[in-house]
Amino acid sequence: MTSEGAERLAKSNSLRGQSTKFAITGGISAVIDAGLTWIFQIALALLGNIEARSVGFFFGTLTAYLLNRRWTFRAQPSKRRFAMVALT
Repeated sequence: MTSEGAERLAKSNSLRGQSTKFAITGGISAVIDAGLTWIFQIALALLGNIEARSVGFFFGTLTAYLLNRRWTFRAQPSKRRFAMVALT
């Protein structure tokens, strides 16, 4: 993707632009989830399977929420929305 294309994507609010951003965010979140799970479970051997997976899931999900809220959908910060997502 050219820098012009990346800039256009960053400013886009169309369904196609949001879909692309959503997919990119999902990929980033998956890498964070799997990476942290691997680090805590295998590389450092600090946590067991369930605990390492929980840490990876938590931070991957938090990353997805924050990126999607601010970059993909450009939603304003809301404590209520965050609480609803956390409960879900």
